[in-house]
Amino acid sequence: GAPICAAGFSMGAVILANYCGQYGDPERRREGSHVPPFALEAAVCHSGLIDAVKNSRFKYGQRLWQPFLSYQLKETFIGRFHELFRAKGIAPEAVCAGDVVSITDFDRETICKFYGYKDTDEYYADMSLAYYDRMQHLSKPLLMLHACDDPIIDSDSYESGVEAINSGQENLFLAMTKTGGHVGWPLGFWPSERRWEFMANVTAEFVEAVLGNSSE
Repeated sequence: GAPICAAGFSMGAVILANYCGQYGDPERRREGSHVPPFALEAAVCHSGLIDAVKNSRFKYGQRLWQPFLSYQLKETFIGRFHELFRAKGIAPEAVCAGDVVSITDFDRETICKFYGYKDTDEYYADMSLAYYDRMQHLSKPLLMLHACDDPIIDSDSYESGVEAINSGQENLFLAMTKTGGHVGWPLGFWPSERRWEFMANVTAEFVEAVLGNSSE
């Protein structure tokens, strides 16, 4: 009985949005699908994205944070799963080379080869709500919360979401704040005291509005 809602953060938000677009419309489900019936009444994505292909061209993010995260990915995945990568014909030495600097570089040399994507654009489209008519098939309210000063997600990558809303998609909502960073939105002089209050309040208010509206 109780209604189920979900919240995602950063990459979790990307996955959640993609899930809502792929499986939210019961008319698109194939018979015998191994995926359980879509059970969410609402979803909130914090610092996620709609179009990973467009976001991969975000030069500011590429220069500012991607080299650091790329280093961590090399250390974590290549160091821990190097035998698995070798089994797929991926040379760990090539991935750890100096010319693999950005996340796009890392994805091109690992994820695309591991799962058989022809390039990063195909992989990024597959993870994005913006492609394969997924936005048009949202059947439950989905809120995308984004800060315009997010150093990781480009505000311009939400353009297709704005177009979908203007075209009549009533289940997609975009909320953009001037500041907030990436999964941040600090409040007060000592942000650590209020921690994730802003995100928690936005999630609760959106879910309550959706559930209140559906019960009327």
